[in-house]
Amino acid sequence: MFGNVGTGKTYAAGCIANALIDRMISVLYVGMSNVVNRMQGNFGADRDSYIKQLMRPDLLILDDLGAERNTSYGKECVFDVVSRRLLSGKPMIIITNITLAAMQKATDLDDRRIYDRILEVCVPILFNRENFRKGNAAESLKKAAELLKSPLS
Repeated sequence: MFGNVGTGKTYAAGCIANALIDRMISVLYVGMSNVVNRMQGNFGADRDSYIKQLMRPDLLILDDLGAERNTSYGKECVFDVVSRRLLSGKPMIIITNITLAAMQKATDLDDRRIYDRILEVCVPILFNRENFRKGNAAESLKKAAELLKSPLS
């Protein structure tokens, strides 16, 4: 799932997760930054144990690809998780603000290795609606202004 900020990607993935959980299908929903941070703090058996946790559920949802550290180590972690999940044969949903064109035309070798694997097993779905958070923020400002106008009791 890709598209601009606030277009409902995370919400849609959450709905999918909830529907599957209601059917007793295991789902793990994690942010890519969290994955990279956890892997950085774990070595050897601890890292292997954490990766096994990521491979165990029937569906793995990786939120915010591209928001993790843009370092060679961060990319290595992302590659490792995506590649192992692909090899497990189990599905994953990846949520990102990175455009499909940027994934297809990546020049960095590490990025190309990651995106190639993602595009092999994931169907790209574009979320191109308006940022719903802007509407929510405008509504909150309107309510705050109304509260300021009303006399205090």
